[in-house]
Amino acid sequence: MTQTQGDTTATDKVPASRVLVVDDESNIRKSLERLLRRRGYEVVQAESVARAKGVLANAGDVDLIITDLKMPGEDGIALLIHAADHYPSIPRILLTGHADLEQTMRAINEGCSGQILTKPWEDNHLLRVVAEQLERSQLQRKNAQLLKLNQKQNAQLREMNKLLEERVQARTAQLKASADTLKKSNKSLLQSYKSTVRLVLELASMNPAIDSDLAQDMSELGVTLALSMELKPADVSAIRYACQLHELGKLALPQDIATSREALLSSSEWKTYSQYPEQGSLALTSVEYLSSVSQLIANHREHWDGTGFPRNLEGEEIPLGSRVVLMCRDYVQALNKYKNKKEAIGKRAGDMNIQLLAFEEIEQWRDVRYDGALVDVLKDTLAVREVEEEGGSDAPRGHLVSAQSIEPGMVLAQDVYTDKDLLMLTKGQKLTARHIEKLLAMETEYGRDLSIYIQS
Repeated sequence: MTQTQGDTTATDKVPASRVLVVDDESNIRKSLERLLRRRGYEVVQAESVARAKGVLANAGDVDLIITDLKMPGEDGIALLIHAADHYPSIPRILLTGHADLEQTMRAINEGCSGQILTKPWEDNHLLRVVAEQLERSQLQRKNAQLLKLNQKQNAQLREMNKLLEERVQARTAQLKASADTLKKSNKSLLQSYKSTVRLVLELASMNPAIDSDLAQDMSELGVTLALSMELKPADVSAIRYACQLHELGKLALPQDIATSREALLSSSEWKTYSQYPEQGSLALTSVEYLSSVSQLIANHREHWDGTGFPRNLEGEEIPLGSRVVLMCRDYVQALNKYKNKKEAIGKRAGDMNIQLLAFEEIEQWRDVRYDGALVDVLKDTLAVREVEEEGGSDAPRGHLVSAQSIEPGMVLAQDVYTDKDLLMLTKGQKLTARHIEKLLAMETEYGRDLSIYIQS
C-alpha cells in the first residue's frame, strides 16, 4: 500500500466517524486501521463476515463498511448484501484484486456495493473515497432526518386540519349566520361612507357660503353623466362625493369673501377665494377612502382652455371627474337661475324651456371653459334636442340674455315687464343706451336678472 508524497487533493476527514473494516488478513486490517485513525476515524475490525454481522448488530452505529471480497466462509458480497438489506443507509466499499473480475461484476450486478477499490490501494485515493462516501452518507442522513421531520410536521398539520374541519363542521350554521351578518356589515360600511359625506355636507351647509341643495342636484347629474360614460363604479362614486363636497374649502375662507359673488371680489379677495378648491382637497387628504375625491375637488374650477384656478391646468391635464363636477355645477346654477326667473315672470313665461336655456349657457363655453366631449354627453343625457322640439310654437323666441349683456341696437324678441306686471318695453323695440340703463337699474332693484329675449 503506497502513499503519494505531496498529494493535496485528499478530501478533509469527517471526525468521529466509525468505520467497520472486514478482512480475514490481520495485516490488511491493521494497515487500514492505522491509515484511517491518522485521519481521526474510529475503526472497528472484523476478521469474518459472521463477526462483522455481530458488530453491526451489537456495536452501535457504524458509519461506513470496508470489506474484502474473498474471505473464508461467506465472502464480502454476502456481507454487502446483508448490509444493504438491514442497514441500507450505511455506505459500503468493496476491496478486490485485479484477478477478481468475475466476482467484482457479481457485486455490481447485485447492486450491493457503493464503491469498488482494487488492491493494493493508493492511500490518498482510498481516504478521498472514504471521505466522499461518509459525506454522502451524512447528507442522506440529514435528508432522511429532514424528511422525517417534514413527515412529522405534515402529520401534525393533518391532525390540526382534521380538528379544524371538525370545528368548522360543528359551527356551520353559526358561520353561515356570521357570513350573512358580514354581508350586511359591508353594506352598512358602504352606507356609512355615504352617511359620513352627507353629515359633512349637512354640517358645512350650516355655513351660508355652502349650498347643500346645489350639491345634491350636482351629485345626481354627475352620477347620471358618469354612468352614461360607463365609468368604473369607483369613479362614479368619486364624482358623486366630489359634487357633494366641492364647496367644502369655503369653510376656511373669511365669511365676507365666501359669501360674496365672485364678480364683486377685489383682486386681493380673489387671491384668497381662489384657494378654496385646494383647501377643500386638503381637508379630505387624511381620509383614505376619499383620496380620489380630494383630487377631483382640488381641480374642479380649472377650465379647458387653462384660464381656471387654482393651478391653470389645461385640457387633459384636468382630471375627467373634475371636468364633470365643474360642468354640473355651472349647469345646475344656470338651471336654478332660469327656474327662479320663470317663477318670477309667472304666466308670461309661457312654455319657457329652462333646461334648454341652461344648456345653452354651457354650450356657449364649449372648448373654452368645458370639455367639448363632455358638453356632448350632457346634451345627449338631457335629450336637449327633444326638449327643444317639445317647446312648440308658443315657446319664447329669441335669445335670453341679462341686461349686462345687452348692447345698443339689439332688438327685443319678447315684451319686457316690470316686477308688478307693467309693460316696460315691447317686442320689436330697438334698444338704446337709455333703455339699457333702465334695465340695469331694474335688475339692481330686484336683485335678480330680468328675462330679456333678444332677436337672434
